[in-house]
Amino acid sequence: MHFLLTNKRRQKTSGFTLIEMLIIAPIVIIALSGFIALMISVVGKVLLTRDQSALSYDTQNALNRIEEDTRISAKFLTTTGTLPSPQGSDNNFTGTAAFTNTSNTLILNALATDSNPRDYDRWLMYYDNQPNPCGSTETANRVFSTKVIYYIKSNTLWRRIYVPDWNLNTGSPDANTICTASSSYYPWQQNSCSPGYTASRCKSEDERVMDNVSSLSVQYFSDSNSTTDLGASGAGSATTINVTIASTKTTAGNNFTSSSSLRVTKLNNINTDASPLDTPVVSDTQPRPDEVTFSWAGILSATNYLVSYNINGGTWTNTTLSSSTTSFTIDADRGDTISIKVAATNGSYTSGYGTDASTLPLWTDISLQGTWANYGSGYNTAQFTKSASGRVFLKGLVRNGAAAVSTIGQLPEGYRPAGRLVFQVGTSANVSGRIDVDSDGSIIFYAGSTSWVGLDTISFLPSSSQYSWNELPFYNSWSNWLGGYESVHATLDDRGRVNMQGLAKAGTTTLGTVINKLSDVSSSYYPTTQMIFPAGGNGMSQFRVYTSGDVVKHGAQTSSYMGLQALYYPTTTGTWTSLPFQNSWQNYGTGFPTLQYTKDTDNVVTVRGLVKSGSTTGGVTIAGPLPAGYRPSGQALMAVASNDVFGRVDVTTAGNIIVQLVSNAWVDLDFSYIAD
Repeated sequence: MHFLLTNKRRQKTSGFTLIEMLIIAPIVIIALSGFIALMISVVGKVLLTRDQSALSYDTQNALNRIEEDTRISAKFLTTTGTLPSPQGSDNNFTGTAAFTNTSNTLILNALATDSNPRDYDRWLMYYDNQPNPCGSTETANRVFSTKVIYYIKSNTLWRRIYVPDWNLNTGSPDANTICTASSSYYPWQQNSCSPGYTASRCKSEDERVMDNVSSLSVQYFSDSNSTTDLGASGAGSATTINVTIASTKTTAGNNFTSSSSLRVTKLNNINTDASPLDTPVVSDTQPRPDEVTFSWAGILSATNYLVSYNINGGTWTNTTLSSSTTSFTIDADRGDTISIKVAATNGSYTSGYGTDASTLPLWTDISLQGTWANYGSGYNTAQFTKSASGRVFLKGLVRNGAAAVSTIGQLPEGYRPAGRLVFQVGTSANVSGRIDVDSDGSIIFYAGSTSWVGLDTISFLPSSSQYSWNELPFYNSWSNWLGGYESVHATLDDRGRVNMQGLAKAGTTTLGTVINKLSDVSSSYYPTTQMIFPAGGNGMSQFRVYTSGDVVKHGAQTSSYMGLQALYYPTTTGTWTSLPFQNSWQNYGTGFPTLQYTKDTDNVVTVRGLVKSGSTTGGVTIAGPLPAGYRPSGQALMAVASNDVFGRVDVTTAGNIIVQLVSNAWVDLDFSYIAD
């Protein structure tokens, strides 16, 4: 009995009751929470302490890296200058913009070496011929240097290396040639770029110096004892810097910052700058009447030349040339004055500017060949020019050449037609003659009297013209002559004038036969009234351009060819002024142009009009005077169509259009010339 009772008692007192568990559980949870909180606090403090120590260590390590570069640098820089892509400071640090030392940037001028600068046997690199050739005296030359750039991107401090372009042109050294012992003897330093860029310049990636950087501050001092900050602009004259790196980080919910400074003095006093550069001495030549070539002797140690020029005092145009280029050619218009200034530079120095100016001639003399000579007596001398619109004009009265086909003179390149052109001109005793201008520039007397020959009616667009031609289809068995002659085509110039030229082979020669139709090109080529032009041919020929655009054969001559040379204003282009008539001359009437004149911005004066009924006595004035600025420099002899045969009128220096040989039935005064 006792045993049983004892056993039952033991069974009753073993374990916890439900009530007891409900009481004990919260106590246990509270105890565990306190323990966990204690552990978190301890771990957080450990992590915070660890990251604070790591950040301090990283900061000190970054300062040590900067100290190492600074001590062996040659100079502190305010800017890198423009850099080749992708090493610039713009476009996410992959553009071409210069780095400057104004904020979060340190720029060091470092010496290039043939091996790691820490190596005992490393050797400096030198430029060739600055001033000595490579060899035993090269150590007196300018040292080849690089740029070390510390910059911040996305709270990370990076280190970039820029190595200037160099070469081993030992046979013909230039401003970038460096001295080496062999072709495998290269600078140890290599260009670096942002990670991920594979441009040919990017030999390595920028060095990741430190993360979590909020700022990089630099002070510049003249020496190690100075306390006066020279500021960013005074970096070039400093020997000592004070660098401060500030950083920030968040760990275990806590933000903490770190800031450490370093004061360091550079040990090198080697001057990496090139010697001050001489100012280029600029001279000029005129290879052609519409271009000037400016030249200068090469400047020792120059890497580039800065060239600026303007025309007639206008806006300056700037360009940069390599050190191997010591001339610059500029195209301009007749009479333009081109001013230029040239400076030598090498990235460290820029010389003063050498200056020069040259004025292109309004006209250039034709070098007369054989027995050809200028006529004189107040008539134009034989000359040529090109208008600002690109059309070549001849002028002059020449005489005494060979009676047979002979060359009067030759035009230079840029002033020659694409194919041979045939012109109707006036010759001695007031009879028609023929002058050809060939694609090699030859001005050839072909037919007429050599006692005198007028060149004033000759003008054309050269092969160098900027305009696109429209080839003209033919009608009534007419065709291009070809065989070296220019095909018949037309174009509008930049002043809106129609230019037509070429040699047509005759088909049907009946009066009024259509040769071409400008309607095959554009109605913008139609004249406002019927125009009449003398045609280069075997004897006097003429053609007309109707308001419908038809190019039509006229005149009694049945030549087997016709030179279709014309310059006229279509539609309502141009501002026209009427010329006063004299000696009973008057406008012909409806359907033909009234006598008017205009001058365009390229100084080309155009006269148009069909007149009749006046005095035909030689020397009598038909109309005028043209105002000053619209007159030729010498008396100009114009071949014109008059009553379907050859006619001649002159334009005097007083501005009068005078009779030489015309019919008063009608005289067509459609011609152009340049007035100066």
